[in-house]
Amino acid sequence: MKINFNIFNLIVDAEKSVTFKLYTRELRSGKTINSVEDLGSEFVNTKETKFVTHGFRSSGISDTCITIKDNYLNKSDVNVFVMDWSPISKILWYDIPKTATDNVGEVYSKFINQLIEKKQVDPKNIHLIGHSLGAHVSGFAGRRINGKAARITGLDPALPGFDVENELRLNNQDADFVDIIHTCAGYLGIASPIGHVDFYPNGGSVPQPGCGLLQLLEACSHSRSWELFAHSINNTVPYMASSCDDFSNSLGKHCNGDSVVMGEATPNTTRGVYYLETTATVPYVKSISTIDDNHL
Repeated sequence: MKINFNIFNLIVDAEKSVTFKLYTRELRSGKTINSVEDLGSEFVNTKETKFVTHGFRSSGISDTCITIKDNYLNKSDVNVFVMDWSPISKILWYDIPKTATDNVGEVYSKFINQLIEKKQVDPKNIHLIGHSLGAHVSGFAGRRINGKAARITGLDPALPGFDVENELRLNNQDADFVDIIHTCAGYLGIASPIGHVDFYPNGGSVPQPGCGLLQLLEACSHSRSWELFAHSINNTVPYMASSCDDFSNSLGKHCNGDSVVMGEATPNTTRGVYYLETTATVPYVKSISTIDDNHL
């Protein structure tokens, strides 16, 4: 369905719809930042800076953003910005938020570039994390960042409207390292590999363990991507994934190559397609003994 862009521009004002909230260990309750000039002593420009954003029908106070933010601050002394674009993302006509992702990404990048230019933030200390439509927003922002961000993590990047050319969605040119976690592949999420490394937990599609097929509309499997990533930040037992010869093997769950950690600790040199198994209950990770048994 095509959108009349005169109507689109009346509905969508990305400049007014995007807000940023900074969280640090000294600022657990957060502070809304309208301009980089609002940043106080809580923001330290030499620390690693994480940006987290949400997807369709979600917001910056969703479990997606808050859980990831909290886990980072519990684990590390970092800056965390939550980028909220909910005045657009909550519009129920999906085509409007989908079409707005590029506009939102542009506004997102302007803020990040101000941090780089005015606060001397090193882009190699910047990591963008986005779920669903937020993954593509992160990509559209990343490609506009001066000097290129160190990393973008795409959590089940949205499929509807994005089965298109690389430049029209998140791709592995948008940051020095782009890692993807697929959990609703072919339904709400993109199926094909689009990052430097693509992880396919339990084959990457529906239903994920603990999610029924009838829960597709409730996005249980789609949400599992951000849950897995959030838990990876401070899990004591890592999510270990095995490399696959090709994409079809990951979907068929036939992979037994070299192992690598999925999630926050994924090495930025990792390339290719990886498969792993998770469980149905939090924190979804199999024990070391189970992992070892599966690789005997």
